[in-house]
Amino acid sequence: SDAASYKVYQNGVAAMTATETTATVTGLLPLSPYSFYATALDSSGNESSGSNTIQITTLADTTAPGTPQNFRKTGSTATRVTVAWDPSPASQGVVEYSVRREGRPPVLSTMLSVELSGMAPRTYYTFYVNARDAANNWSPEAPLNTNTAPDTTPPKKPNPPYLVEAKQNLLRVNWSMPAD
Repeated sequence: SDAASYKVYQNGVAAMTATETTATVTGLLPLSPYSFYATALDSSGNESSGSNTIQITTLADTTAPGTPQNFRKTGSTATRVTVAWDPSPASQGVVEYSVRREGRPPVLSTMLSVELSGMAPRTYYTFYVNARDAANNWSPEAPLNTNTAPDTTPPKKPNPPYLVEAKQNLLRVNWSMPAD
């Protein structure tokens, strides 16, 4: 009798039924081996023996994740900036984010926020964030131009003055600053 449908077997297990002599199998892992064969079913449900088995290895994942969104400063001091971002679009598979200040090594994080230090007060900096997936594909970078806060910490008070020279119409005093 004629075939009414077909069963597709993936690694020896029935994976799907098709009504045409074609099938699209999804959910496979990159760079992974699979075996497939097909059987035919008639309208009574009788199943033929399997076709020859093919061995296939899927291709490598070369699709980068999307660029992280809404990259922003969430806080700053005179020497530190805290930045945050929203996950990459279609962020499934993102394993870490890289945040860097221009000219500095990156900070890697699995969180959606980092604090960066070692900056000068009231200075503008450019920061970048991007995402990496499990296949080591990196998204394009998102830039952020922002500044550190002014230094509002007053200096330490001087040590008490001491007399260096005294004359009839002149006094000279010196003082020092405390050690750090």
